[in-house]
Amino acid sequence: KDAKRLSTSRVMSPSDKKTEDSGPVNLVEKIIAAPIHDPKDIRKIDDALKRVFNITRTDPQETQWSIVEVRRRWRDFLQRLMPLGDVSVGNDITFYHDGDSCYNDMFRAIDRAKNRVWLETYIMQSDETGQQFLKKLTAAAERGVDVILLTDSWGSINLDDNLVQPLRAAGGVLVKFNPLIPWLSSGPLLWRDHRKILIADEEGFCGSMNIGDEYRNSPHLHRHQLFKDSHLKIRGPAVTHLAATFLDSMSETSTVTREVPGMQAPAASGTTGAYVQVLRSNVRRDVRSIQQALSIILNEASYERVHITSPYFLPPKWLLKSIIDAQRRGVDVRIVTAGISDVPLICRASEHIYGQFLKNGVKIYEIRDSTLHAKTLVVDGVYSCVGSFNLDRWSGRRNLEVTISMLDRKISEQIDSQFEKDMKNAREITLENWKQRDLISRMLGWASYHLVRLSGKQFLDGLVDPPVTPAFGPTHKPPAHDAFPEYHICQYFMWGDLGLL
Repeated sequence: KDAKRLSTSRVMSPSDKKTEDSGPVNLVEKIIAAPIHDPKDIRKIDDALKRVFNITRTDPQETQWSIVEVRRRWRDFLQRLMPLGDVSVGNDITFYHDGDSCYNDMFRAIDRAKNRVWLETYIMQSDETGQQFLKKLTAAAERGVDVILLTDSWGSINLDDNLVQPLRAAGGVLVKFNPLIPWLSSGPLLWRDHRKILIADEEGFCGSMNIGDEYRNSPHLHRHQLFKDSHLKIRGPAVTHLAATFLDSMSETSTVTREVPGMQAPAASGTTGAYVQVLRSNVRRDVRSIQQALSIILNEASYERVHITSPYFLPPKWLLKSIIDAQRRGVDVRIVTAGISDVPLICRASEHIYGQFLKNGVKIYEIRDSTLHAKTLVVDGVYSCVGSFNLDRWSGRRNLEVTISMLDRKISEQIDSQFEKDMKNAREITLENWKQRDLISRMLGWASYHLVRLSGKQFLDGLVDPPVTPAFGPTHKPPAHDAFPEYHICQYFMWGDLGLL
């Protein structure tokens, strides 16, 4: 029945057809090709739905039937998402919207760890916060804990090597993702690791916070919080899936290997914790689970509202169309984005395309009191996503990304509450105001849009199928089969890829 239902349910996705914004991958074929769902997985969905959409004996019969119908629609939706990533129930989730609280809990988790501390981040600064993390990691390594620090070589280019030496001396492992030196690189120059993950024994952290002073509002660091961001702490079986994502990143740039640790649901949560799915994007391995999930979410017609927070709002055409189509179906779509940015060009480029959304009723709000960096999505206050994925071409077509999706009313309401606060403090962009832009603003917006759009083109990096000659760095396309030893040796002889041997 699942296969028949999926075969007759056409889902438009970023990869449904060959366009300038997507590759030749058919989402429906992928889902149909997946094995029929395990009954245990279906029970996970049913248990989560009963908890989120609760029925009591005192409810009128009409209300009970209405809730049953809602459950049925969500059950179908979650089954369609299930092939895209590992799912689990019984997870305890904590949501953070400020760096101080998040970092303090991360420090405590590292201090408590006895077996492993695996930290993956795009940016690690050499400032006070970065040094605090390095000291905590070094202390853990000195206790005999398995410590791995995975940083992106471009994002963490300012990390002082001298600060990392104590960690190495204590037995910790430092891995730089895709080094900028050509003969040490493991992929095209523009292929970056944008994931943010911490695994500290049974606790996992994931979201969009990098490591640096700019994420904290401590008085001695800043007068106000420079970056407005979001992050999650997870305790439960989803930490296993998050650890597997960390090892996926490691496998792309290092020969260091580890086994995926097993995690159980915390005793306090049992079957009452959150339903969690870990979604990945790794275009090099043809994994586009986040993009496919976004397409399914936005093309689902049974929602009342979708709230999106995106700092670098420049969606490719398939995503732009999906957002507008959702609004046309009667879904209340609201977007909070950055009015000031650490990449000012993006703000101008985003402003250029606002009109397409505003003309169709999508509401857009710009935050101007701080630099927005959070990436969240909330559907009807019960389903939510938090992660590193930006709604732009770089995340969709190039970076390694991770997103945590959750069916849980409590955590979704917390994220939605923060969205509402941000929306109230933001400036709404109306169609009338957008049309009244002066000529210079229009010209700058047009130029910025096309420049940013060009930077996202895949001919620059060779991460396409079939591969092309990239503008920066050699083409890297993995083999169809897992013949990695032969593949790495061939790469070495072709262009001296010492980092893979």
